[in-house]
Order: sequence, then structure tokens, then C-alpha cells
Amino acid sequence: MAWTVANAARALSEECPVGSLYVDVVTFDVTGSYATGGYTDFYADYLAAVIGKGRTILGILGLETQGYEVEYDKTNDALKVRVSSDGAAHAEFTPGALALTGLKIMVISK
Repeated sequence: MAWTVANAARALSEECPVGSLYVDVVTFDVTGSYATGGYTDFYADYLAAVIGKGRTILGILGLETQGYEVEYDKTNDALKVRVSSDGAAHAEFTPGALALTGLKIMVISK
């Protein structure tokens, strides 16, 4: 694995009254190489240890992302990072080093 997630913590976890629907607020740092297609095996290598194994990710929302946009690619279990420096549509981050600390996302799962 060419990238590292560090200092991960679950800030909030609530089970919704509709059954086994979970909303977790997760904070983390990310360092290392960003490859085309994002940080692969995001749930398998990272989120499962934080929110619990056996969940199906329904969506991820960026809460505090330092101006970056995050997107979860369910098919490839990848967290993609998008950026725009000129106000145009967000494009995927160019492969290379990406070091961000204190990111906060909301994970919706069942």
C-alpha cells in the first residue's frame, strides 16, 4: 500500500431508528502517494477498523476537507479526492504526494 492513513478516530456514531443504518463521523490524516482512481481498498484497509467490519458503505460526505472534495467509489472501494483551483468543475487530484491532516467525513452505512 503506497498511502497511509493515520490518527483515525470515530467522532460520532448513531444508529438510526429505521434499523441497521449507521451514520459515523470519522476523522483522519492521509499521507503518501495519491494514485489515479484514489485511495483503493478504503473500507477494507481503513474504515472497517474504525467503524466496524461487515458494513456496506452507502455513501461518504466530506465535512471538513480543507477545500478538497471527496467521493467514495463503491465499485472499487476507493476514496477519490477532487480539486479545483480556478472555480471550474472539480477534477480528480493529479497523482502524486497528498498530505492532509484533520480530515472529517460522514460515513453512511448499513
